[in-house]
Amino acid sequence: MSHQKKIVLIGAGNIGKGYLADLFSSHGYHLVFLTRRLAQAQSMRQEGKYLLYQILSDGGRKERFISGYEAYSTEAESEQCVQALCDTDYASVHLYPKSYPDIAALLAKVVKRKMQNGQERPLDVLLCVNSIRPARVFRRLILEQLQTDAQQEYFEKKIGLVETLTNGGGHLPDEQFLREHPNAVVASSGEDLPVDGAAFRGEIPDDVPLRTLDRFEERLIYKLWYGNMRHLSVALYAYHRGETLMCNAAASAYERECVEQAGQEALFAVMQEFGFTLEELVQGDGYAVNMDAYWEQLKKRKDCDSIGRVAADPIRKLEKEERLIGPALACIRHGKLPYFIARSIALMYSFQNPEDAQAVELQSYVSEHGLGAAMERFSGLCQQVPEEKLLRQLVEGHYQELMAGGGKSA
Repeated sequence: MSHQKKIVLIGAGNIGKGYLADLFSSHGYHLVFLTRRLAQAQSMRQEGKYLLYQILSDGGRKERFISGYEAYSTEAESEQCVQALCDTDYASVHLYPKSYPDIAALLAKVVKRKMQNGQERPLDVLLCVNSIRPARVFRRLILEQLQTDAQQEYFEKKIGLVETLTNGGGHLPDEQFLREHPNAVVASSGEDLPVDGAAFRGEIPDDVPLRTLDRFEERLIYKLWYGNMRHLSVALYAYHRGETLMCNAAASAYERECVEQAGQEALFAVMQEFGFTLEELVQGDGYAVNMDAYWEQLKKRKDCDSIGRVAADPIRKLEKEERLIGPALACIRHGKLPYFIARSIALMYSFQNPEDAQAVELQSYVSEHGLGAAMERFSGLCQQVPEEKLLRQLVEGHYQELMAGGGKSA
């Protein structure tokens, strides 16, 4: 590779500054962070380093400082951001879906700049996000920004949109920790990054632990429907019990059984919908099906990861193909009643957080129009489709019990 070993990380949150930064900087890559907020970019540049506080799978801790990076604001320093992306072979995106249009517009500018300058080296963008079919979404948004056939052809040949399975996570530090280390991150460790090898337009780097897998779009849906659904369900049960921190979420045997049963329903949905065997799923995400190890790790963690963070943006998570409704409908299509996933859906529709704009909007709509109307508006579930009608009935039954005070563990 003629370029300096470098990756441009679009999004300077816990995943970017934690999991991805650790993975690439540990193998000699120079880091360039792009963040929307100018204040964050300036703070990172002024401090010159930040503390990465890692939570290991055995419950242990590891600290390291990351330094020698660059940081720019996509909002106030657009020229530096475009040029940084033109000068690298690899980038990554780790932001929520509401930011996709802005990032697509930035990548479209990069396409035009690289084409204008006659740059032939491809740019591969690792999509480290939790959403349905992100490569398709980004491709559509970028093509909308390209005005000529030549620009669109260059994009298709030179820009790789590479879906990934981000098996590492990030957590919110407490206020005292941030006062001592303003740009610090708390993150779980990740040994490698599974990627869609077929999506690369350039060389797949052999000096970073990237693990290539097939059928990647479907594997990403599996991660969302099973892994993310399960983790969200844990948070929702704990919220219903009155907890605020994820490290206390594994206390109830009743809740653990409900979550595990929901996971079994989701595994059934994925295997039936996409034709996977369990062995094929374990190849990409073996830890996800090891529930004993999951509960042990959750109990050992003593970080400040909040239930509010895990359950945030409930309207997005209640969309029809997302982590709750998607596997529930797939179960029904293939002849299985999604009893426990439906209970998680009811918990999501009852989730309240006055600091979460989507939670406030959702509860306001449910209060004014009722649960049935809310399920039609936010989850696309209508009475005229038999499988959707059945799911609505299941969710309504659980919801009424939960609102009456039932279903709580002793």
